[in-house]
Amino acid sequence: MAKEVILQNRAQTSSPRTTEKTGTVTRPTGQLRGDKPARGGITKLDDPIGTCTVTVSALTVRSGAGSNFPRIGGLTQGKTVQVFEVKDGWLRINYGTDYGWVMQKYTDYKSPEPQQPEQPSYQSFEGVITAESLNVRTGPSVDYASIGYLHNGDRVTVIGESNGWYKINYNGSEAWISGKYVEKSNGSTTQPPAQTGSFEVVVSASTLNVRTGPSTDYSKIGSLSSGARVTVLEEKNGWYKINYNGQEGWISAAYTYQPGNADAAGQKAADYAHTLMNTCNNNNWHYNQNKRTQDGYYDCSAFTARCWKVAGYDFKWANSESQAKTIYNKVGEISKSQVQAGDLLFYHHNWNSGTRWRGINHVAIAIGGGRRIDAGGEPVKNVGEIGDTVMIGRPSLLMQ
Repeated sequence: MAKEVILQNRAQTSSPRTTEKTGTVTRPTGQLRGDKPARGGITKLDDPIGTCTVTVSALTVRSGAGSNFPRIGGLTQGKTVQVFEVKDGWLRINYGTDYGWVMQKYTDYKSPEPQQPEQPSYQSFEGVITAESLNVRTGPSVDYASIGYLHNGDRVTVIGESNGWYKINYNGSEAWISGKYVEKSNGSTTQPPAQTGSFEVVVSASTLNVRTGPSTDYSKIGSLSSGARVTVLEEKNGWYKINYNGQEGWISAAYTYQPGNADAAGQKAADYAHTLMNTCNNNNWHYNQNKRTQDGYYDCSAFTARCWKVAGYDFKWANSESQAKTIYNKVGEISKSQVQAGDLLFYHHNWNSGTRWRGINHVAIAIGGGRRIDAGGEPVKNVGEIGDTVMIGRPSLLMQ
């Protein structure tokens, strides 16, 4: 027995390292096994990234980041140690003069939130609406209320994005549209080039803000109503510079249109179509063929009849087929290449080609620039394309 004690004392004398019992095995604490090479006898640890406190009665310390690594010791509840690394739910801590690993979930350690890179300011871009009618909402999902509509071919400036929705300016307020129906503009392929020289436009929005500069960041100095005609002095990034009460003002080009070379009656009917479209949408008029002649209701032919009654011709509430028949029999039709503001555009589902007007069941009104206003349902839509017509008529010829 004495001989065994002497041998142990000699072993301790030859190595200054302390020992730690783990079960029946005695191991120098500087010879840990695991991911990190043994650092026996270290005097300086890495810089810690934090501390943790044990939250269970007894916590095993292992030589590596996993339960398959050997146990090298334990910690009791309330013990606080330094943390040097986080890996797969394990913490590398200081243990004795070296490192050990413990399961993070049995400590109060919370991994710091990853530092977010500084977000650059959003790069706005121009887009073109591809849907026939697109809801404009107060927030980025269908759960938010609709506050208006955009139509095929309308141009917008996207100023933000969230979960597939685009933030835009709509009549001076922040609004959102689904990004699925917006095509990014690539210069002249989707957007006409800026015009040089002055030209006239007509306001199509119910109310259009006039600002001190060419973006919604500038202050509002007034507004224009639907149908107002203004002369454009300059075009810049989808905005028009105009003269407003003797001073420079800017309006969004997206809410205007250029009048065509229509005769006076046709242009008057087209101008009123914008006003009537806003009236129907803003005042919640309903599509109803049985009540179409009453205020608060409309259908496609009642809509165009109202426009032309203002312009000086009364269709007396004739339906679309009867409107087409009247025009065709009295003054004939015109070609698509000749269409101008105020012309009536007729469509069909079961058209009899032997009689030009028979089977026509839908009518819209041209507003110039290859566009139409369509009252075939709710809401009334300012549609970007005239589409495939079966007949085009010019009611102003009936007035001659």
